[in-house]
Amino acid sequence: MPQSACWTCRLRHKKCDESTPVCGTCAGLGITCHSGKLKPTWMDGGHLQEAMAQQFKAEVKRGARRRRGIDKIRNIVRGFELTDDGTLSEDIGSTPNTPPIPYRATDEVSNPSVHVNSAEQLISIDSEFAGSKASRAPFVPDVTDMGYLATYMDYVFPILFPFYRPSLLEGGRGWLPTIARSSQSFLASIVSLTSFFFSVIPVESGPGHHGYSFKTWDELHLQAQVALTSIRRDMHDLQNDGLDNSLDARVHLLGNIVQLLVFERETFASDQWQIHLPAALFLFEQILQLHGRDDQDMDQNMTTVLDKLPCPGPCSLNKERGAFLFYSAALVVYDVVASTSLGQVPRLLPLCLEPLAGEKPQLDLEGVSGCQGWVFSIIGQICALDEWKKRSASGGNLSVVDLQDQASLIDARWKACIFSLNNQESAHNAETMDTTQHSRPLESILLSSHCSFGFHPLRPDTYYSVTRVWAHAARVFLLVVSLGWQPQNEEIRECISQAIAALERITSPSWIRSLVWPICVCGCLATEEQRPIFRKILDNSAALKALMSVRNAFDIMERVWEQGDDIDANTWDITTCLSILGYKTLLV
Repeated sequence: MPQSACWTCRLRHKKCDESTPVCGTCAGLGITCHSGKLKPTWMDGGHLQEAMAQQFKAEVKRGARRRRGIDKIRNIVRGFELTDDGTLSEDIGSTPNTPPIPYRATDEVSNPSVHVNSAEQLISIDSEFAGSKASRAPFVPDVTDMGYLATYMDYVFPILFPFYRPSLLEGGRGWLPTIARSSQSFLASIVSLTSFFFSVIPVESGPGHHGYSFKTWDELHLQAQVALTSIRRDMHDLQNDGLDNSLDARVHLLGNIVQLLVFERETFASDQWQIHLPAALFLFEQILQLHGRDDQDMDQNMTTVLDKLPCPGPCSLNKERGAFLFYSAALVVYDVVASTSLGQVPRLLPLCLEPLAGEKPQLDLEGVSGCQGWVFSIIGQICALDEWKKRSASGGNLSVVDLQDQASLIDARWKACIFSLNNQESAHNAETMDTTQHSRPLESILLSSHCSFGFHPLRPDTYYSVTRVWAHAARVFLLVVSLGWQPQNEEIRECISQAIAALERITSPSWIRSLVWPICVCGCLATEEQRPIFRKILDNSAALKALMSVRNAFDIMERVWEQGDDIDANTWDITTCLSILGYKTLLV
């Protein structure tokens, strides 16, 4: 066995291609790749080594089972595209083949072995599709599932989306349990994600947590199978129903896929999100095309779709409208952030544009991310510039003058938006704003009674710091595209310093988790003196460090810092950083 082979392949006595940070053999099987020169402590020739060998066997079995489910979804998705003539095509484009990679060797939280229950407890794919949709018994959740749903609403959802606080008059978050009670796949993904939280983040510290984590991890994998199968069934039904089926069915499926995307993002270190994100984007575009206006204006189509999902009255938001607004906003943010990793132009970039003065945006990007929408519009423009730059360079016709001119236009817009943000913050600071919001008496009572923080809106200044972090990371991204990898550049260093100043005003662990992309982008170019600050910032996410989005951000920065002088300033960029773990990451 070569000395440069990974320790996983050495233990398994398999041929290693010696790739780093994840070798091809481990990546192909979706198992943990332990690379590096230092011999792991478990390679002791005794009980620890035998235990690790058994863990790898369990990972191989788990990965094989999961790949089969993913492949079946891929087969359905490939036949699920609407062509220009209104027919369904055979392919939606290329999809990644990289299997999921479990926790890496540096993980503090162990990945418990999955003790799969009897085969009768797993969902039979063939039986799920037996008979017509009308002949199937309606889905009825059991008491246990409803308990998971209540826990998700109270504990998990507020952590994942801490800025989403719709007014009670807008229906609050009532659409979420309503859809969960009627959709098996939606509820299964909620149970899976809640199980994951309980397995890695202790409800109470103590010896009982370890045993409980095994139980919840079993539930996670079982419910993940249910979610995957149910989504395949729903996509199968939608395809068979043709183009005249209801808007509600498509909205439900959109929520199901995005919810599964959230689950994938936080639980597995992989690029399998590249299967679910394109499927969600395609379905969203199909909704606009089939139920919007007959034109190419995405914003106008969005207005038309919302008109078809009216609110029946105060405090009774149409559940499909609520779900569509929330998941559409999340999808726009995911599309933009994913494009920085994929090196492509965001498909939903037109929906990032700021509304005219005095108008309310159709999609509440702030409610999903805590960041004003103009930042995502600028990040999308930078992605487009980066894609043009690389395409021109590969064709041998890149004009540095044109590159700098286009970058200057984006930078001018960035400076104008920052100036506007400064004015907003100054105007807010000059006012004496009552945080109890007297215009909402019921919410004021809940707030003063120390009820759930989800009942009251955040002060506007809350969003200013979050927006600043995103904005300065966006400008770092722009400067890397226009100048190359120049960590010592004065403008880059100033942007990183400004981002750090804004981050130091943020102490909420859930807010830190929501900022993993800007933290990672700025952290990758941080100086030696600034790196401990970024480590401390991510440490402030507390127990949320167990979530894969936070772990990926931390690992990416550390891997980039390890490169040192080996980085080629002319070829290294943000997209390279976001792929350094051996797979493309989605940091949202």
